[in-house]
Amino acid sequence: MNAANLPYSKDANGNCNVVFPHDFVKVNTIFELVKSAGGHTAWSDKHPAYEILNGPSGVGIDDLYAPEQASNIANAPPGTVNGINLAATLAMCDGTTNSLPMADVSDYTTCEPAALAFDDIRVQAILNEIDGLSSDGSHPEPVPTLFGMNFQAVSIAEKLPVGGYTDAAGTPSALLASTLTHVDADLGKMVGELQKKQLLASTLVIISAKHGQSPIDKTKLAMEAGGLGNATVQDPQPFIDAVDPNIGSHPSVFVNPNSGSSYDTDGRFQTDDVGLLWIQHSQDTATTASIVSALQTKAAAIFANTLPAGTIFTSSITSGAALAAIYGDPASSDPVAAARAPDVFIQPNWGTIYSGSSKKIAEHGGGTTDDTAVALLVSLPGFGVRKTVATSVATTQVAPTILRALGIDPTKLQAATAEGTVVLPGLF
Repeated sequence: MNAANLPYSKDANGNCNVVFPHDFVKVNTIFELVKSAGGHTAWSDKHPAYEILNGPSGVGIDDLYAPEQASNIANAPPGTVNGINLAATLAMCDGTTNSLPMADVSDYTTCEPAALAFDDIRVQAILNEIDGLSSDGSHPEPVPTLFGMNFQAVSIAEKLPVGGYTDAAGTPSALLASTLTHVDADLGKMVGELQKKQLLASTLVIISAKHGQSPIDKTKLAMEAGGLGNATVQDPQPFIDAVDPNIGSHPSVFVNPNSGSSYDTDGRFQTDDVGLLWIQHSQDTATTASIVSALQTKAAAIFANTLPAGTIFTSSITSGAALAAIYGDPASSDPVAAARAPDVFIQPNWGTIYSGSSKKIAEHGGGTTDDTAVALLVSLPGFGVRKTVATSVATTQVAPTILRALGIDPTKLQAATAEGTVVLPGLF
């Protein structure tokens, strides 16, 4: 990371210090706990910002392999990266069946062959680690006690207009089906390498997802002008600006003197298939109430008038105590909640994406079951007979389960203890 592009904070002596992603985490991570117990840790992901997994110590991961997926394909390095020729992927994009139109093909999220290659360099990192090498294969390192990666190609195949699903039942398109086949083969490589190194019987393998994509059913898709599907959604931002223009249209900003980057200081409105609004609390609470009222008046226009089933909310536009019960109270003395908790949460109608981009047909971040209902597979030869556990569980339970499997007290994970998160049932 280029520290010159990162934000700063003042310490007690008035000195400015660079803020790294891990500085935002105020509780420990499983990587820190495993490392403190004498284990070796590794992880691979899609952005260097995933160094956030290091936790407050900043050193929870011994081997972080995180090439930037938002890199331009045309700038791929010559030769091979972890055995994969990334530079060759641009010629594999056809602009019709496996990518955006060629004029829009840029980074590794715009073309499925490029996304698969990007995943494969990180698959090789896992294989290297199983073989007792560093993620890039350059030198010996202990086989990690805790390691893994994310597969980004599935998400991209779900979002590209030439991909996604063919019906409401979730039948994958040809592009998505071929991607799932590729990922299955990659998982097979990992299992095969563990077996080759006689590690499979002592390795707990967990396969899940951080999120789903919404909508699965393309007929539900509704976007802003320029987007696909029912492109008549109005962006909530103008209705927010009508109450407080400092949040969006004319923000007050801090400019980083080193990089020239600017940061909003009067609030922030962030959207995907959901809308989250932060308001600076130098303003009185009447501002929040006025914004909520304005959004409720325009609920039909912003496609937030029918709450999807299965969300954690009781209304499409949530604020006040109901929102604070989930995220913490932004007006409280709790410094984390005061700095991070949103003031307003918009859960739009199922299938709505607050974007006018024609480059996607799905998005994530919201609370529909398309967003939140994901697969979860836990495998260890010692478990014996295969079975399905029908109990409702959450992906947050994966972390304490990992600790339990490694013989580390799961209650040492501060977030799990604070939220009452327990080990997955039916395993031990």
